[in-house]
Amino acid sequence: MSTISMDRPIHEVVRGEEGAVRVEVDRMACAGHGQCSATAPAVYELDDDGFCLPVAAVPPGAEDDAEAGAAACPEQAIEVAP
Repeated sequence: MSTISMDRPIHEVVRGEEGAVRVEVDRMACAGHGQCSATAPAVYELDDDGFCLPVAAVPPGAEDDAEAGAAACPEQAIEVAP
């Protein structure tokens, strides 16, 4: 079972490569609908309870998928930025 601390509700992962994107997930806003992962399974993984896990890396060429997964979130808990 995956465990993530809710003490820090927003996590941010920044990619240093050219064209990379930053993904921010508000863990307090995530309600576990799983639409991010259903829309972009190569980008978003869920923990055992259905909540979005931190995005360690957006696979090359999957930037549009990252955007689509964020847009699918009914809680608007995910933000993708350059």
